[in-house]
Amino acid sequence: MKYRLASYELCGLAVVAFIIDHIGAHFFSDNLWFRIFRLFGLVWFFPAGYNSAWRSTARVWWGIAVLTVLDAVIYTSYFPVCAVATLVAARALVDPVMTFSLKGPRRFWAVQALLVVLILPINEYLEYGTIALLIANAGWLLRHRAQAPTKIVRLPHYFVFVTAIYLAYSQLTFGFTMPQLAVVTASTGLTAWLMYHFNDLIREDLRRLRERADWVRRAARFIAHRSLEIYVVHLAVFKVMEVVAMSR
Repeated sequence: MKYRLASYELCGLAVVAFIIDHIGAHFFSDNLWFRIFRLFGLVWFFPAGYNSAWRSTARVWWGIAVLTVLDAVIYTSYFPVCAVATLVAARALVDPVMTFSLKGPRRFWAVQALLVVLILPINEYLEYGTIALLIANAGWLLRHRAQAPTKIVRLPHYFVFVTAIYLAYSQLTFGFTMPQLAVVTASTGLTAWLMYHFNDLIREDLRRLRERADWVRRAARFIAHRSLEIYVVHLAVFKVMEVVAMSR
């Protein structure tokens, strides 16, 4: 029987990916093999556009506050603010940005080019910068395909564009070796392909609601639904552990 991936399973993989990535960031900064799991960025920001009607809750703002205060105390700087804040910003901006840009192909691609130019400057203040909004735009376009005429943008072309920009951003940030970059490219490309078929992943979620889930699926669903809490708690613990280790 052909196995069909559910969206919560992809999210669960992204959670594992960002934990490994942050282990490298805080404890093995010289070993870039810990930083090759870049699929997290795509999975984290894509739903900001796909489900842009969602509004942030108190737990989101608490998460931002906890990580921001820790950064201010430990690193004596509020910036860049954590990726949770970037997610909130992407959700708030994706609808107006897409409504404005989808007036014609020149305007659309001019807006996308501006977002590319702003990635690094905004990254000084918000993690991932405007790459988050570019990824959210891809989610918005997938969800609202009927509102994006092909004469303005073709969805496959935009996914290739965003994936290429995300790969370039990752390489510029880390400077991966060729073997590392090959793994990053393959895993990021596969993740982008899965996001392009995100509707199928959602349908698989709905289909499974009629079935009894085993413990593996229940665990994956729990991890996916608690990804925000896992993100905040593990980063807070890692930051404190890093400080304790450096003080010895």
